[in-house]
Amino acid sequence: MASLTPSISTKLCQACSTALYSGSRSNIDAGYHSGLPSLRKSAEAGCPICSIVTDNFKLDRSRYETTPGSSDVDRNMDSSCSISCRLYNGFAHDVGVPVMKFDVEIWSAELTSMTRFRLLPDSDGPLRPLLPQAGKSDSTASAFTLGQARDWLAHCRFYHTRCLSIRSAKSGMAWLPTRLLDVGVEGDLKVKLVLTQRDQIDPLAEYITLSYRWGPQPQGLLLQASNVDSFRCGLLIYDLPRTFQDLATVARFLSVRYVWIDALCIIQDSLLDWEREGATMRDVYANSTCTIAAAASEDPHGGLFRSRDPAKIVPTLIGTPNMESSPGSMRSFLYDRAYLDRRILSGPLQKRGWVFQERMLSPRVLHFAEDQIVWECLSDTRCESFPSGLPFHNSTKDLGPLWSALESTAMLATDTVPDDTGLATNRLSNHQIASPDAACYTTDMTILSTWRDLVKQYSQCALTKNTDKLPAFAGLAKLFQDITGDAYHAGLWKYSLLDQLDWQVYNPSKRVSSDYRAPSWSWASIDGAVRPFSLAPDCSLLPELSDVHVSATGLDCFGRISEASLGLHGYLIPAKVYSSVEGQNASILLRGTRKVFAQFLPDTLDVESATGSTIWCLPLKLYSVAPNVDEARDLVLVNIVLEPVLASLPVRYRRVGLLTVAPAGHDFDDICSFGIVMTENHDFEITEPYSLIRIL
Repeated sequence: MASLTPSISTKLCQACSTALYSGSRSNIDAGYHSGLPSLRKSAEAGCPICSIVTDNFKLDRSRYETTPGSSDVDRNMDSSCSISCRLYNGFAHDVGVPVMKFDVEIWSAELTSMTRFRLLPDSDGPLRPLLPQAGKSDSTASAFTLGQARDWLAHCRFYHTRCLSIRSAKSGMAWLPTRLLDVGVEGDLKVKLVLTQRDQIDPLAEYITLSYRWGPQPQGLLLQASNVDSFRCGLLIYDLPRTFQDLATVARFLSVRYVWIDALCIIQDSLLDWEREGATMRDVYANSTCTIAAAASEDPHGGLFRSRDPAKIVPTLIGTPNMESSPGSMRSFLYDRAYLDRRILSGPLQKRGWVFQERMLSPRVLHFAEDQIVWECLSDTRCESFPSGLPFHNSTKDLGPLWSALESTAMLATDTVPDDTGLATNRLSNHQIASPDAACYTTDMTILSTWRDLVKQYSQCALTKNTDKLPAFAGLAKLFQDITGDAYHAGLWKYSLLDQLDWQVYNPSKRVSSDYRAPSWSWASIDGAVRPFSLAPDCSLLPELSDVHVSATGLDCFGRISEASLGLHGYLIPAKVYSSVEGQNASILLRGTRKVFAQFLPDTLDVESATGSTIWCLPLKLYSVAPNVDEARDLVLVNIVLEPVLASLPVRYRRVGLLTVAPAGHDFDDICSFGIVMTENHDFEITEPYSLIRIL
């Protein structure tokens, strides 16, 4: 292990030194790097600030260049980029101390890359416990590094009551997966498959789960119906892929005897076993002692461990001016606030669809990254650079409202399940509010907002099979139902279902697969990122819910579906779209006579409505963008855009987009054209007759 004593770096380039000591607390463009060549030259010379900024730009650029739609203009990015920086005083609210902030931005017409530094004063005070310590190893496989992980786990077990494994809200009992791998103890040459019930494994036994990428090529070693017996007899550990071998090493070091790996614990050539085990993913990860994430590997052969330069994970200590801009300087640690987001959360592993719920459902995750290990639990985030806690970090893994609600639900849990109306009897919680208008429960807005955030993040993840869109999210859906008792319908919830229909697509593209995975009214039918439903507090929902039907293909009602339909009592307005540019105002011809301007947001680029063919608008929501609805100009009308399904009698429809009408000071007749009038009391009346509209 290399022993490191932090000392002030003397390699700051002239541009960064000038920016830090200029005394200015605003944008400092003049005299800073004129472009990427100058920045790279300083990075190569050893400037710590320029090195981090350059590395971050490389990461951001590589992800942009793999994004569909990036063009040949990317090759000219070096010459077209501009760079600016800003030095300003800030405040660390979580520890209650002032800190200096230094932001460096690189931007062009195609890409913006922002690095946000925090300069942590090396002095006694509230930040002292969080400041980095000297002494790191040259490999993440070292006893020193694994000992750090063991200390984090022990600290979490002793101090974090929330991080105790989240048990099933129904039973409150200990739970084990159907199968586990017994990795034995250090020195054992074999691992073997155990059947937890048949082999009478202690129900309180701990196990570790693995989160990793399968990679583009099929794995060589898989559990199949034909080799279950040989797996039970034992496998030579050196016959396992490198990542699985390393997992056994970590488990043994942490004194955990069992591990769960999907490839070796689910019978891969049995659809029935996949359906049965897939339905337990919520419990598999929520009850694990810790999930090990192979963040630096593209496939199971890449391993967990990496060699590294220990000096590079100790934050650089630099001289900085006093925050009061008085003469003299102070020692400060240079901290890249977005380190975790760039290196872990935006990395290739965490952008995989299946991995998203593995991280979210696990009470604890230990990431093995390229240069260090990172710890995440429900209460804390740590890394080797900051082993006592990552400063200024708000974890996206913190699903506080969900876990708090689950803890309440677990204490009051019953064996009831929701029926087809969405009613969960005998389920009482302050997170569930009985509706006076329907026999069902709903969650409060905080929990529903958390669900919305999960959908948004998940929609940005990639799946090898598009048909996995719902199965790869099923564990989180099961968690949510454990809390709410609500009925789940293809990514939406029965109560407030109308509220959830106005999701929109960020960057529509052509549909890449014709394989059915979800109804058109669900966000799960879309490839790519979506903005989930809005939660306007004073929203008028115009249709009425008639019925919703979803048919699952297998045992898991949260997984794959074969068909679904939504019945609404509402009305349709025929329209044609002209001069449409996605995301901008389009010219809409209503009923063949009335021209209005609206924002047309297609779900995919396959939509033919942009060519002038007839579409159908179903008015969905009317809400105000102002606190008090005193004038029509404050109103926004959201319509679901439908097109008829060919050769279907009676006529059925599919969703193809959204149409938003916002008068913005113009004539309220635009909204009136959709069959809505405002009374003198500022109430709304519908002038159109309702009928049953079925959407597939």
